[in-house]
Amino acid sequence: LLWVGSTAAALAIGWCSVRPTTCVDISECKEQLEAVPGLLNAGVVCGLVTIFLHELVGCITNYMTAKPLETVIDGVMDAFLPSVLVSVTFGVLILENADLYLGTD
Repeated sequence: LLWVGSTAAALAIGWCSVRPTTCVDISECKEQLEAVPGLLNAGVVCGLVTIFLHELVGCITNYMTAKPLETVIDGVMDAFLPSVLVSVTFGVLILENADLYLGTD
């Protein structure tokens, strides 16, 4: 409960101090975004592929490390489940952004 409260307080302080605006609210940014939407999605796909590969390598490394310990430590194989879920999430995001990139003119 303390963690949730401190995280919410940090978020509120950060939001109030920065007060971010969206790109649509700034005319120069909106023009640039409309000019290169495909390029933006291509960059997102490249970044997501990089993060996906990093998580996948971490997941494989965790599996190879935990496999010999499976008989000694009960439930050790469950330790890398979050990495698998994050990898699946990044995979879905890659597919969605690739579709947006390939669907642009």
